[in-house]
Amino acid sequence: MKLYTLDIACLESAQRRLQQPFSPLQVALSQLVSDADKLRRQPLETVINKKLRPVSGDPHDYYSLGTYWWPNPRRPNGLPYIRRDGHTNPQCQNNDTDTTRIIRMCERCLTLGLAWYFTGQRNYALAAAEQIRCWFLNGETLMNPHLNYGQAIPGIVSGRGTGLIDTRLMWDGDRHHWPDQPGGRAGYRRYYRPASVVPGF
Repeated sequence: MKLYTLDIACLESAQRRLQQPFSPLQVALSQLVSDADKLRRQPLETVINKKLRPVSGDPHDYYSLGTYWWPNPRRPNGLPYIRRDGHTNPQCQNNDTDTTRIIRMCERCLTLGLAWYFTGQRNYALAAAEQIRCWFLNGETLMNPHLNYGQAIPGIVSGRGTGLIDTRLMWDGDRHHWPDQPGGRAGYRRYYRPASVVPGF
């Protein structure tokens, strides 16, 4: 399984160095394995766990907010949001939306994938594949294949084309090495096509 495009020459070099006695990379490998083991014990990441909902009301729709947009303190309902340039809305950094969730999902798969590569232990690959299925393929937990509600500004716009940047870690993937082929490839295509026509892009 391969989700992320990494420099294979660097990976192979690191693998060879790890075979050397007293390799300084052993410390890094131990940390990688420790991180991967912790991730395997944590719940899977899924868009349906967010606190807030987009205007669609569908928890399967990816939802994020404009980073520098805040509730209007002069309005009881906080709408429309107002811009505070340079000040990050905490809702963009907690579990209210999907912003940090998608980052955690991608980093989880990367960590597990690297742990599998360097140790050869299949349980790490299986754990990464389980996360990918949860996010892309499982009907109960998957993210709908569009970004229509990414980078929303409540009270102004339900989503913006700049929401595409939220998925920047996903586009590094090699879609020819998805788990559950051809289901994985079909899932990737479902995301790619709507992304090219997202409103406001």
